[in-house]
Amino acid sequence: MRSLLLRTLALAAVAAAPLLAAPLSAQTVSFGGQTLRTNVDAGAITVNGGVLQMMDGTYSVSHSALTTSTFNLNGPWSTAFRMTYDCVNVSGWCTGDGIGFVVSNGPDTDLGVGGGSMGYENGFTAGSYGVFFRTFWTDVLEGRDGGFTNGVTDGGTAWTGSLVDAFDVLLAYDGTGALNWSVTRVSNSAMFAGSMTGLETTDWSNARVGFSASSGAASENSYVSNWQWNVPANTVVPEPATVALVAAGLAVVGAVARRRRA
Repeated sequence: MRSLLLRTLALAAVAAAPLLAAPLSAQTVSFGGQTLRTNVDAGAITVNGGVLQMMDGTYSVSHSALTTSTFNLNGPWSTAFRMTYDCVNVSGWCTGDGIGFVVSNGPDTDLGVGGGSMGYENGFTAGSYGVFFRTFWTDVLEGRDGGFTNGVTDGGTAWTGSLVDAFDVLLAYDGTGALNWSVTRVSNSAMFAGSMTGLETTDWSNARVGFSASSGAASENSYVSNWQWNVPANTVVPEPATVALVAAGLAVVGAVARRRRA
């Protein structure tokens, strides 16, 4: 009887697994060696062939994709990725609004408002920081605590005048409050670069990273590829559930050792 009960429970668990996993798989994607929680107010974020599609040509929507893991980013770190904009088969006004790379001290569900705010402004919590590449205005914006605080206009050399274009982005934080960035247009190697200093990082000991994007009266298809996230291996902060599991395992090992000694 006991054996039959155990087999019945096991079969029930197997049958229930897809039902339990479905909501999670619908909300997360694997990209760049990280698990990202996707947050949208309409549409979807997808990964195909190693390419993260942030925007799908839909107007007036906000999207973000943040790591479910957290990192201690008070020391040096860097990231690089390629962003691509495609206005083909997008009706209406294009190019759209752009993509931002975000460091967030909040939950992985952070999502701001649409339009030129690129899914960041008035939504991300205190301790957040982002660098945003806004194609509509051809500039780079600095965002802190869910609001934009600084911007640098390109003047048109980095991007404009194409229905399809790609840009290589490099961000490097020195661990002492300075972030250097550059964006290079793939089609003609034009570079747009700068730096931001005085970053407040006291809230970055348990931070998530990822991307945000949005659209307003203008829209586009936008993509991220070749993402390299470079942080020291020991900066990954364990999830509370993982800590609890390890503690439970150590307790079992200790109990077994004590029993053997007895």
